[in-house]
Amino acid sequence: VRERDVGAAAAAGGEGGTNSTRRLTRAGEEKCRVLVNAAMCSLRMRQFERAVNWSRDALTLDPNNTKAMYRLGLSLRKLERFDEARPILKELFLLRPDELQIRKELSFCYSNISQYFEETQAMIQSIPPSRLLKV
Repeated sequence: VRERDVGAAAAAGGEGGTNSTRRLTRAGEEKCRVLVNAAMCSLRMRQFERAVNWSRDALTLDPNNTKAMYRLGLSLRKLERFDEARPILKELFLLRPDELQIRKELSFCYSNISQYFEETQAMIQSIPPSRLLKV
């Protein structure tokens, strides 16, 4: 994926006409999908800084996009920017407590494993049991 191509696709949007608001919404959704996919491609190519940028751009459009949050947290962790990755992955953990991969990535953000267990235990206590992973 070339940055120029992805940027052009992400910049595409609909304007005008009687349904311009509806088109902009669809265009915004499509743009967000393109940005999230660009982040995934950048991660696979080990271009973590680019993945951070694509993910942040996607989150600007849709702050609740869990794929963008995950890819941002993962990219920051791969860049060893643990203090930035930790709050993103914590927020994602609260949104998706049943996802083991999120817990795994979050655990890598701690140099002290007991601190990880303390903080995640507190978060787990706040989550209804029906939302937790059944083992």
